[in-house]
Amino acid sequence: MGKKFELANSEEHPCLLLCEGVDEKNFLIWYLNNYLSKQSRVFDNIQICDFGGNEELSKKLTLLPAVAGFENIKAIGIIRDAEGDATGAEESIRNCLTTIDISTSYYLLPGKNVNGQWQNGTLEDLSVKILKKFFGVNELASEKILHLADEFLSEVERTRGCRFTRKHKNLLHTVFSSTDKLVTAKIGEAAKMGAFDWESDYLNDLRQFLFELAQRGEMSR
Repeated sequence: MGKKFELANSEEHPCLLLCEGVDEKNFLIWYLNNYLSKQSRVFDNIQICDFGGNEELSKKLTLLPAVAGFENIKAIGIIRDAEGDATGAEESIRNCLTTIDISTSYYLLPGKNVNGQWQNGTLEDLSVKILKKFFGVNELASEKILHLADEFLSEVERTRGCRFTRKHKNLLHTVFSSTDKLVTAKIGEAAKMGAFDWESDYLNDLRQFLFELAQRGEMSR
């Protein structure tokens, strides 16, 4: 059944951001609370909850109005991975949104391409793009590690005679394990350790999505 929603003070945080899984939640919490909120206090309007797996979203949205404090929620944003079918992921979210009568918006990770279309992929794909150039003293530059990691994984695929089913995850965690600082980290922990460049242009669309969500809470005050 998954975890039940528990809302923070919804009068102070009237915008609810629902995301897929604990890794995504921790990544977004660090991005929101420790970077975006320092740029503008409007981002303080947002609180983040993990809705679990994608198959749970519709049920969670149906149950959400009964959660204490929901009466103060003015807008909802949903973030999930596009996985291998961005079109299907978008359709799935739109179908879920018919279950709730409140202002809603959504964002598919890793984001849109230059033509404004949602791309297939995941948070890991975005994370690879926004890695900081250097992780610490005596570490290789991330571009060099990425190149070596990709070569290594390709050789493993050739040797075993089949492709990785989630190579994006293998790639990111091979990069992490090639450093002293990030060797044990999950994505949310890596964010806390300073692995990502929050000023990267790859985050522009996500930042705008979160800003527009936060603004809807501001206008409702």
